[in-house]
Amino acid sequence: RARRARWKRRGALALAVAGAYLLLYLAGRLADGNLSQRTVLEVLFGRDDPAAGGYLFGWLLSRRLLLASFAASVLPALLGAPRLSLAALAGCLLGLLLGEAFGPVPGGAALGHGHCGWAIWCGVSLFSLAFGALLERRCRRGMALRSRRFLLWCAAFLLCAALVCLLAHLGAAPPAGY
Repeated sequence: RARRARWKRRGALALAVAGAYLLLYLAGRLADGNLSQRTVLEVLFGRDDPAAGGYLFGWLLSRRLLLASFAASVLPALLGAPRLSLAALAGCLLGLLLGEAFGPVPGGAALGHGHCGWAIWCGVSLFSLAFGALLERRCRRGMALRSRRFLLWCAAFLLCAALVCLLAHLGAAPPAGY
C-alpha cells in the first residue's frame, strides 16, 4: 500500500509538471495573435515562424531545448525528487521570462544570433537544477519548506538568476553597426 501511494503521489506531481509545460507551450504558440488564417493544428504544431511566440521561445522550440527541460523536470518527479522537479520547472519559466525581457532582439538577425536571451535561459535553467538538487538533499536532512532558511535559499536563487542576466549582458557582443 505504501508503495502504491508513493507512486500515486509521484505520478500526480509528474502530471502537474507536464501540465505546466503544456500550458507554457500553448501560451507560447498562441502568443503571436495571428489565429484568423490558420487551423488549430497549424497553430499548435505548425512550422511557420518559430519566433512568432517570442524570440527566445521560438529558439528553444527549434533546438528542442524546451523538450529537454520538460524531461529534466518530469523525470525527477517520477523518481521521487519533487523539489528538484519543481525547481527545474521554476528555472525554465524564470529563465524564459528573464531571457525574453533582458535579451535584446536584433532586427533581422537569425535565431540565436545577437540575442543573449538563450544564455540567460540556459544559465538560469542549469542553475535551477543544481539548486533543486541541493534543496532536495537539504530537505531530506530536515530543512522545512516553511522556514527562514528556505526563504534565504529562494532569495539566493533569485539573486543568482539576476547575476546570470548581468553576466550574459557583459559577455554579449555588441550588435552589428555599433
